[in-house]
Amino acid sequence: MNYLGIDLGTTNSVACTVKNGKYAYINFRNKELLPSAMLYKDGKISIGSIAKRKATIYPTNYISSSKTYMGSNEKKWQIEDRTFTPTDVATEILHVIHDEAVNFFGNNDEIETVITTPAYFSSSQNAATAEAGKRAGFKVKQILAEPVAAAIAYAFDDLKTNEKIYVVDLGGGTFDVTLLEVSSNNEYRTLMKDGDNHLGGDDFDIAIYELMLSHIRQDIGVDLSTEESSELTPEAYSRARQKLLQEAERVKCVLSDAEEDDVSIMNLFPYRDGNYDFDMTLTRAAFMQAASKLVRHVENTIRDSLHNVGRSVDEVNRVILVGGSANMPFIREYVEEFFHKKPYSDKDLSKLVAMGAALRADGTRGDTITLHDIIAHSLGIEIVGDRFSPILIRGREYPCEEMKIYTTSHDYQEVVSIDVYEGEDENQIKNNYYYGGFQVDGIEKALEGIPKIEVTFSFDESCILHVKAKDRKTGVSGAKDLAIHFGH
Repeated sequence: MNYLGIDLGTTNSVACTVKNGKYAYINFRNKELLPSAMLYKDGKISIGSIAKRKATIYPTNYISSSKTYMGSNEKKWQIEDRTFTPTDVATEILHVIHDEAVNFFGNNDEIETVITTPAYFSSSQNAATAEAGKRAGFKVKQILAEPVAAAIAYAFDDLKTNEKIYVVDLGGGTFDVTLLEVSSNNEYRTLMKDGDNHLGGDDFDIAIYELMLSHIRQDIGVDLSTEESSELTPEAYSRARQKLLQEAERVKCVLSDAEEDDVSIMNLFPYRDGNYDFDMTLTRAAFMQAASKLVRHVENTIRDSLHNVGRSVDEVNRVILVGGSANMPFIREYVEEFFHKKPYSDKDLSKLVAMGAALRADGTRGDTITLHDIIAHSLGIEIVGDRFSPILIRGREYPCEEMKIYTTSHDYQEVVSIDVYEGEDENQIKNNYYYGGFQVDGIEKALEGIPKIEVTFSFDESCILHVKAKDRKTGVSGAKDLAIHFGH
């Protein structure tokens, strides 16, 4: 058996294994980072840096940051003769990782993997990730929360005493904060999770992109905020937008180390009798101003996360930064000021999560790690009055299982619908995330309130939900195992 840890990132993916006691990384065209991007053209799929290079030529054939939509039933990309879901894109990226891993290991043995996801991912998002891994040919051992993987990478070899570790994980598409209690015998217990699945490095890229659009408006009066307002052809607009977005991502990285950066893009789009050449200088100060709302959201989340669970800054022994976007100076500076200590960032932030996943996946070392993780969101079903009845409560340690008994809402009812939601609003079901559902047919014919329907929720170690329902009287039950295909 071969063992591999995979950080399936929004912007980049990393695959790592432990070889002769040292970390070894899978290379993709001689690079250890694989851009999480796909391009489909004329029946051929390109992944990674090749897809990014072709994106400025074929922008409408290009998909990036698909991880942001994992678990969504609605998001699809129609490209030429094919339709792609977020799970399809993840599968194609993992296919490339699998093929390169086979070459790396040099044998035909099965590859068992641990794939990481954001701590605040929903169960359906984790299920979709596991499904993509299986489709790509891996034996998926576990879906592991990214902050837990980061803590494993930091503490596995050098932790001498018990510590509380606070992880700030700002990736390409998601933002997580997690407090863990870690002991020297490799036991990791999650005490708190918070974050935002819709905030990440991509949003900071957009802040720079907006500065670029403002410069173009001031320079020549062309408004690229929409295709219609630009007055460009759809093809010209898409190409210009893709070039600016790729440059915005590059500039964000540069401004982590430099105070300013010069941006030049020749022939950005047709203009008058020729082409428009884009040229401007972007400063870190202007970037910080443009991203001020995002920064405040990050700061507020960090501050409120401890307060909401009754924890103090003084309890935190060390702070770890994870994710490429955590390199931004204003994030690092705020973390240091708030916790009164320098965050640990001596290891490569872009590889840290994959390192922890590799340790967990490893056949020798992985089984010495004990994990006590908690559910990020409450899980339950819809009941009468558009209300939400939680069965597994946010913050509960998993793996776990809970059964609750429900009944009918009218006389001689023969069918009950089990509609599963994830969230915290018990009074208005629509404010929670809908997973999907199923029906139990043939329940006891009786007056309202007499039948007893057992609804059982099981949450496994890979953060995936299994739902079953059974009528106590007749024995009929929901025949579906909704662990992987639930909602898909």
